[in-house]
Amino acid sequence: SLLPDIAHVYQERRNEFVQGFRDLGWPVEPTKATMYLWLQVPSGFTSQAWCEHLINKAGVVVTPGTAFGETGEGFFRITLMNPAPALARLKSCGIRFDAP
Repeated sequence: SLLPDIAHVYQERRNEFVQGFRDLGWPVEPTKATMYLWLQVPSGFTSQAWCEHLINKAGVVVTPGTAFGETGEGFFRITLMNPAPALARLKSCGIRFDAP
C-alpha cells in the first residue's frame, strides 16, 4: 500500500525539521499525526511580523498562527515539505530562536 510509504516520508521530514529547529535553538517536540509543525515565535515579534521577517531575511515562507484564530498568536506553522532548503536558508541567515 502507498499509505505507509507516504507516512514514512512525512515522518522523516518531521524528524529532520524537529532536529533542524532544535539546532537553531527552538524548543520543539515531534508531532504524532500531522503534516505541520507549530513553533513558538521568538520574543519581540508578533506571529505576523515573524513570518514577514522570515520571508524578507531568508526567503522562507511559513504561516502565522493567527491565520487559524487569535489563540494562534505567538506561534507559526511550517509545512513538512522538503526540509533541507528551508533549514539551510535559516541557518545561513543566522536565524535562531534566541537571536532572530
